[in-house]
Amino acid sequence: MDKAKLAPVHAAIDLEPDKEVTSRVVDTCLVGKIILDWPVDKRDVKCIASFQWKCKKDFSVSYVDRNTFMFSFQGKEDWRKVLLDAPWNIKGGLLILSPFVSGKMLEELQFSFSPFWVQVHGLPIDYLTKANGHKLGQVLGKFPYVDGDAFDGRALDRKFLRIRVILDITKPLLCGFWVRRRRLSDIWVEFKYEKLGIFCYKCGRIGNHYRSCQFPAKKGKFGPWLQAEPPSDSLAVASLSSSSYVPGRATVVAAARDTNACTTLITVPSSSEPEEDIHQEMESEHMYHGSYADISARNLKQKLIVNSLDSLVMVANCAMISSRLADASAYDWRLLMVMAAYFTYLVLKLIRITQRSWLLKAFNPRQPPNQEQNLMALMEILILVVFFAMLKSS
Repeated sequence: MDKAKLAPVHAAIDLEPDKEVTSRVVDTCLVGKIILDWPVDKRDVKCIASFQWKCKKDFSVSYVDRNTFMFSFQGKEDWRKVLLDAPWNIKGGLLILSPFVSGKMLEELQFSFSPFWVQVHGLPIDYLTKANGHKLGQVLGKFPYVDGDAFDGRALDRKFLRIRVILDITKPLLCGFWVRRRRLSDIWVEFKYEKLGIFCYKCGRIGNHYRSCQFPAKKGKFGPWLQAEPPSDSLAVASLSSSSYVPGRATVVAAARDTNACTTLITVPSSSEPEEDIHQEMESEHMYHGSYADISARNLKQKLIVNSLDSLVMVANCAMISSRLADASAYDWRLLMVMAAYFTYLVLKLIRITQRSWLLKAFNPRQPPNQEQNLMALMEILILVVFFAMLKSS
């Protein structure tokens, strides 16, 4: 049966948003998603973001979903600086920032587009023009902005174009293109991406891991040579937040509505590097970035072992004290005080461990549970049960 027929006549209700709250949230809040396969802790995000952003005032970080956080700033100046100086990387993963959109739920925000500075290397010096920069920007992504330092005599020694574009991270990175020259051989021109972070050397997609990649491999096409450092000259590294270029909030939305049909113009030269060398570089690069997750898991397992040994020692001591109390003709208050101290220690450790386990998930539903923390919490509960049993028997 049609649900519309079952609904009452006035099922839809028109509600009005609070303009003051909307204005405050729109100008001071950003929602960011870290494109990584493994989860990132909120405290790490706060620490790394504070170091990179260097905001004039403090900001808060709230957990929204897995690797998705809301950043609340105290002023519009810091909000604008962080948004316009993107992209940012958190533990190697691209942080995509989206302004708050009035009327939208946080789960409805899209995180498929991110701004990048792209360097174009290999062009003859007379090809370093704004017109060519705009053409290449339209091929790379949407809403191109060309860094003008190379055209006014301030950075002629740079010898490459620098283009600000918004890229669709669900598509492979573009490596470069051939340039045809009259009465001269064709030359290969390379694209290099600043603050690129983790990307798959197999398919060329940002945030994808080559070990779990389901896309067909393209040998020798993607590698660390696609990464670039920002120019060291002070004029080039000036942030967009202090320039006259201010993209509107509709930039990402408009980019999502259109697809780039010019990507087929980009071809790739045959690779002269052995395939095994590429795989070795892929392994080392992803092992370096993936070490954060491996180290985190290893540390939790070590904590599980250490907590187990520590708690077992406590239980053994309590068993010895309990046997002495059972054999003694009168209670020894000193032994009882030691038992109370052990009990307090075990309870405090249990509370600390359960802060990240499923036991407190009902009180903190937005904090994801952790398997190792769950095991440690169950172990502590079991030890406390044994402790009470020994205390009762004594």
